[in-house]
Amino acid sequence: MGVTRETGVSSPTDLSILSRGPSEGYSYPVCTTCGRKHPGECRRATGTCFKCGQIGHLQKDYKKNTTASTSGQADKKP
Repeated sequence: MGVTRETGVSSPTDLSILSRGPSEGYSYPVCTTCGRKHPGECRRATGTCFKCGQIGHLQKDYKKNTTASTSGQADKKP
């Protein structure tokens, strides 16, 4: 049962285990590609967006929501 470099997942049988989250008492294994704990395929290895999973852009490309305030005063705390 070798770990694949592309996904960081040991085998197809591990995918059913990975569908269970921490609320069920299971912690995800450490990914061999990025060193973090996450379910399924490593998005860093595939070059997909961490937010939506699509190829062609990254999460940092999303613009911040600026509809709340144009002056920036709403973001400051007293």
